[in-house]
Amino acid sequence: MINDIEAGPTSIWNEGKGFETIGSEQAPFSGSLDGQNFAIYSLRIHRNDQEFVGLFGLIRSGKIKNVQLENISIEGGDRTGGIAGKLSLGSITESSVTGTISGDTHVGGIAGFNRGTIKRAESRAVISGRSYVGGITGINRGFILRSFAAAQVQGLHHNVGGLVGNNYAGSITESEAQGWVIAEKASSVGGLSGSNGGRILRSFSSAQVRGKG
Repeated sequence: MINDIEAGPTSIWNEGKGFETIGSEQAPFSGSLDGQNFAIYSLRIHRNDQEFVGLFGLIRSGKIKNVQLENISIEGGDRTGGIAGKLSLGSITESSVTGTISGDTHVGGIAGFNRGTIKRAESRAVISGRSYVGGITGINRGFILRSFAAAQVQGLHHNVGGLVGNNYAGSITESEAQGWVIAEKASSVGGLSGSNGGRILRSFSSAQVRGKG
């Protein structure tokens, strides 16, 4: 990127479905993007019946860095995130998201599902979903390093957390969650991770949590 992008007009693209995500399950994104800390403003995606929804749908071995998404509105199905619906064997670094993100399962501020590396990322979004919902990612099976979420995270059923919904055999290092986690009818709810089956090092949460525990 060489300048900021005002993406508000995407709200009327594709008969109201908005921006078409880059990369799919059939054709994953495997390139690289350096946003050079320029911002994409007011991106709109409304694809509730679609999986792998975000600026990028599915990243496989791709590298995203210095991308700032501001005031976005993204709606999708399973695996919905701000920058990526799913990050697989790639990386997202030095990137941030603000706005609203909603989906079904595996919903996160940066990526809905992470099997790659998320490093020095920041989420200040309002994020909602049914299960596996987190400020950075809904489910972590990869690496999260030095990342921060000050998000409002809302989940209905299970695995809801301020940073990740479920740290499933993943690694979280030197990361922090603030904000709110609201999951009054859900199980497996936490300020940092809704449930943990991986490794968490030098990380903490000061998020306010409302849930069954």
